[in-house]
Amino acid sequence: MIRCRLSLLLIFAVSGVLTEYSPFDMVDEYVRQFKLGMNSMYKWSDNYKYQQNNFEKEKFNTTLAMGGAEEYDFIIVGGGTAGLTLAHRLSEEPRWKILVLEAGGMETLITQVPALQPQLLTTGYTWGYKTCPQKHACLGMEDNKCCIIKAKSVGGDSSINDMLYTRGHQRDYDIWADTGMKGWCWDNVLPYFKQMENACVKDMDRKFRHYGGPIHLENFQPTDPILTEHFLEGGKHCGLEKIDYNGRDHIGLAIPQVITKHGKRYSVAKAYLNPISQRNNLIIIPQSHVTEVLISHITKEANGVIYLKDGEMHIAKAKKEIILTAGAVNTPQLLLLSGVGPRADLSKMGIDTISDLAVGCNLKDQVSFMGLNFVYDTHDSEHSHRPGHSPLSELDAHPISQDSHQHPHRTSFDVRFDGPSFVPKLGLEDDDAIAHNYYEHEKDEPRQEERKYAEKKYKYIEANKGDKVKWLHSHTDEDITSYLRYGTGPLSSTGLQLVGFIKTDFSRDSTEYPDIQLLIKKTHPKGGCYHFKGYSLKQELQDIFCKPYEGFQVEVVLLHPKSKGILKLNDQDPYHHPFINPDLLSDEDEYDVGTLMAGIKKVLKIVDSPAMSKLNVKLVHEKIPECDQAIFNDEYWKCAIKYLSVARGQITGTTRMGLPTEKEAVVDQDLKVYGVHKLRVADASVIPVSITGNLMAPEIMIAERAADILKENWLIKV
Repeated sequence: MIRCRLSLLLIFAVSGVLTEYSPFDMVDEYVRQFKLGMNSMYKWSDNYKYQQNNFEKEKFNTTLAMGGAEEYDFIIVGGGTAGLTLAHRLSEEPRWKILVLEAGGMETLITQVPALQPQLLTTGYTWGYKTCPQKHACLGMEDNKCCIIKAKSVGGDSSINDMLYTRGHQRDYDIWADTGMKGWCWDNVLPYFKQMENACVKDMDRKFRHYGGPIHLENFQPTDPILTEHFLEGGKHCGLEKIDYNGRDHIGLAIPQVITKHGKRYSVAKAYLNPISQRNNLIIIPQSHVTEVLISHITKEANGVIYLKDGEMHIAKAKKEIILTAGAVNTPQLLLLSGVGPRADLSKMGIDTISDLAVGCNLKDQVSFMGLNFVYDTHDSEHSHRPGHSPLSELDAHPISQDSHQHPHRTSFDVRFDGPSFVPKLGLEDDDAIAHNYYEHEKDEPRQEERKYAEKKYKYIEANKGDKVKWLHSHTDEDITSYLRYGTGPLSSTGLQLVGFIKTDFSRDSTEYPDIQLLIKKTHPKGGCYHFKGYSLKQELQDIFCKPYEGFQVEVVLLHPKSKGILKLNDQDPYHHPFINPDLLSDEDEYDVGTLMAGIKKVLKIVDSPAMSKLNVKLVHEKIPECDQAIFNDEYWKCAIKYLSVARGQITGTTRMGLPTEKEAVVDQDLKVYGVHKLRVADASVIPVSITGNLMAPEIMIAERAADILKENWLIKV
């Protein structure tokens, strides 16, 4: 049972008037409302600014709230990827009463559109976290701060992420178990990965896969099959075979496996919550912000939580246990606010220490290099002569102009409609409010000989300086009906064409253990900065790199960083963001930078292969002003990495699992918080290693295993 106002849910409230329409009118109205919803989302995304609230403690009466406290068997803090999985499994026991508290709201039909995924990253569906200024990464982002994209939504990151499903490498879990954590090796966790998936993907390794689980998996259909085919051939030329990266082999290229069903996002909320939403023993309260776990200073027992809902303070009590599944940022913050963490740091904040643990002290995050953008030309490709794309031979002769990039189906909508609302009404009327602008960038031309050398050696061209270009976020009726009826067409994909896992020449590992992930994406034909959405790229770099070319980008992801950072409180206010310093790319021997550079060189080798040469692929790049080295030598790439790197938000280790003798350990192998009774953590923050891929699937696995541990502990064995 979900306690929320009906207005939070997306309901097509047109049924009352549909009787006045013919069937064709009904379809037209459905498409119109959907289109309005998309444009509302674009407006919200393009104009959203995070607003920090303040917690005015003096306005609330804890004693009064305690008097109205409800009691549950288990309280789950965080209704995200792990939280809903755990709620599903625990509520299978009808004698248990389960409460889930989630700070965010519900999904809508619009959030389920894959093509709109980048727009979600700059809305109220995220927490808006930023790091402190970095010294070695994110230098091209505003204030040198990395954006940490974490979901604030029922369903968590599975509701806003790129939907990519990766389990990780077998060795990740064996290293995990080698730290002394029994029950977390590959042989232990593989059954959970298998039971939770319904794999409807092509060319899968059937020995390692499964049908019938709650997580529905499909392949993204390539939006440009010719590009995909040639890149696969180019990869094979460089030793990368086509693989199932969720099977036995992990070095190679693959069509993305994603959490969609019939082309629509199939989040954990869809997979684990929707089928059981009518269970009477499960209570889910969205938009409820937990401010503290109540822990007895005498017994060291967690017995409840304080949370705020609709401006009122509430207290919920737990008879059995409290499980934190709020994610690798919110979980450690909540522990610190509750007196669990480094004694010295808590004392500075005026917080009494209940358990002196290294909460927040082992933060690791993956890093992506975003500076590899390519254009290509093929007369066979259906994309090669769309409006907004010129053959490469014509690029110098045809500067980018507003006229050549107007969408052929541009229409104008007044999104302040009175019908069903897909996202909050914003009161925005001007089309310019949703236009992405590209400005001329004044800079000195590179030395002629350097430019000629670069063009010859690297197949490199400079992005043209064009007129100011407006881009209205619009889609054709054909695109929309194709998506709504069949789950196909451009709206059913983020543009991700291929996923690759490679072991670079820089790797010191003796096994076939990937150190770089490649994400090959079709770039938006109108939006040169679409792939930087949510990362706050500095305006001067937008002017350089955000040109509206249709082509593709290869994101180079550092999978196993050596650098690590810290998370701690800025103050005692639970509404304020914590201090986050991942200290990216800071390792003394520059292993992280060296690995990224080796990944870049591998990509350039692939695009220089005979197969890719048929497409006349060229790197589109303008020299970063702060990087004054000869363009594309090693020192230049090192500099470029510092400016065009971003944090992936795949954070682990902030409540690290480990032995009680380990200095950085916060939870044990059964997810219990050391020094506190009846309190566990069951999200990515416990992971003591870096994972080969993103963390959605591992988080679901952790929650599935946590449910089994709890059932084993609390169910009476007959």
